[in-house]
Amino acid sequence: INYVDKTCQDVVDMFGISGKVSAIISQLWPFLGLPPRQLSFLIFVSTVIDYTYNGGYYPKGGAQAIANALTEVVRENGGSVIFSNAVKKILIKDQAAYGVTTKNGNEYFSDKIVSNINPHTTFYNLIGEEYLPPVFLEKMSKMEPSISAIHVYLGLNADLRNIGVTDYTVFLNENYDLNSQYIACLNNNANEMPIEISFHNLLEGSENSPQKDTMSIVAMAGFDYWQNFTREEYVKRKMKIADVLISRAERIFPKLSSCIEKIEVATPKTIVKFTGNYKGAIYGWSQILSQSGKRRMRQKTIIENLFLSGAWTEPVGGVTGVMQSGVMAASKILHKEPFK
Repeated sequence: INYVDKTCQDVVDMFGISGKVSAIISQLWPFLGLPPRQLSFLIFVSTVIDYTYNGGYYPKGGAQAIANALTEVVRENGGSVIFSNAVKKILIKDQAAYGVTTKNGNEYFSDKIVSNINPHTTFYNLIGEEYLPPVFLEKMSKMEPSISAIHVYLGLNADLRNIGVTDYTVFLNENYDLNSQYIACLNNNANEMPIEISFHNLLEGSENSPQKDTMSIVAMAGFDYWQNFTREEYVKRKMKIADVLISRAERIFPKLSSCIEKIEVATPKTIVKFTGNYKGAIYGWSQILSQSGKRRMRQKTIIENLFLSGAWTEPVGGVTGVMQSGVMAASKILHKEPFK
């Protein structure tokens, strides 16, 4: 069987797996941004195999610990890491990249440039259409970004281990219909979207006080829903969604509301503001069949000396895929084969 052109649902149907069983074994689909009917089977099965055989791991110190470690490696090898100095333009001459200019007015030159941000901003804003073939721009304009997300962060005035919380992450679904769940996410329907509830301080090595805890409630969310609201409407809507998600979580953790000391809510617009990701996409390009694996953008671009890395390139979105993309970009720059 050629699984390259199969969705997860295609394979499930081939083996005659029932609806409820299919929904249960597909629980990790929100980690990939698409329900089984649209998601590449190879992407899904590689994720499930990784979790099944290797287990789920979280970095001590959270995701920031990964960025700190990378920064340290760069500096240990004689490089510099500059913060709060956004790139304004990638400098191009004779269809080759040779440096960047920043919003602070600084210029940096190099024989190799790597863009780790989304290709939409890289090519349209930092390079400009005048340097790009119309065919390339037309193809990219038809590519679909992944879904975004809404995050509800809660500061708690209690140690939840004392009220029965033992699992780091809990998934909550209202039904077994994964396609309707996805539609609920696109429409920001807080009553039906599947949610992931995580208690950050349960991980070994947490330095927070045992009398205080933090947690988050995360759901995938469509970006378009959040457009064209006034500031007042926007705040009201995001807090209303947060209230619904907290209420749903409280069905599993009955004392939750009484423990809440602080609430912060991030919407797809928040993700755009702080990450710059096109339409708040959290997995880069959507991982549909036509944008999966080798069909994803490559690290080497049509601009000489310019390379891409990150969730928008092959092999896949997500933390592991992004790390692999970085290795692949470095390998192409160094003219080496990756993963050997």
